[in-house]
Amino acid sequence: MKLNELIKKVEFDEVWMEIKNAYDFPNKVKSVYEGVYDELKEISINAQKSSDEAFTIGVCELEDVLEPGVFVFDVFGISHDDSNRYSLIMETWNNWISYDVLDKSVELYGTTIVLAHILYEITFYGYSSHDSKKKQEEITEELKGVQESIDNGFATFISSEEVYAALGLEKVKEVDSELEKRKNETIKATMDRNDLRLKDLMSDWRCCH
Repeated sequence: MKLNELIKKVEFDEVWMEIKNAYDFPNKVKSVYEGVYDELKEISINAQKSSDEAFTIGVCELEDVLEPGVFVFDVFGISHDDSNRYSLIMETWNNWISYDVLDKSVELYGTTIVLAHILYEITFYGYSSHDSKKKQEEITEELKGVQESIDNGFATFISSEEVYAALGLEKVKEVDSELEKRKNETIKATMDRNDLRLKDLMSDWRCCH
């Protein structure tokens, strides 16, 4: 089911309670998200996107690799014949609502929870389609400028020491190799568990696509 259809199935107050609980937001921002919800219900889908260009939106509860045992929701895009997951924060709102939402995500977590985390993700760069698109365009132009500097040989690379100094951070001089090894092993184990969760989440979708 497409996101614009899913949004029309659930009342905003239900979604707001999930957003508030998940992200510890005060009640004063409720009206902001309600405005987002209302706009998403009315905005036109991007009918020009072909099925090969379109993402499917996935929502999955994953273990934080830096805090094993702590779970957070991840929102991402998946596409045909591609095993990668993609951030959707640079997608326009009319693209978002034209994408299908992964059925298994809805089955596992429920429509309300899925919508809550999608709403949080979609507002990464603004609380209206206009503001979000404007910010995305600014970032795109900045990246183009950086790429042009690199291509033309104008880019200046700086050392890690200069970065630490600019940020006012003290660089760690000595690393406990055994401690680092254990940390890396814990991170890898967490990532492996997350991979299994994602594989299970997307197994049916992969079979059909």
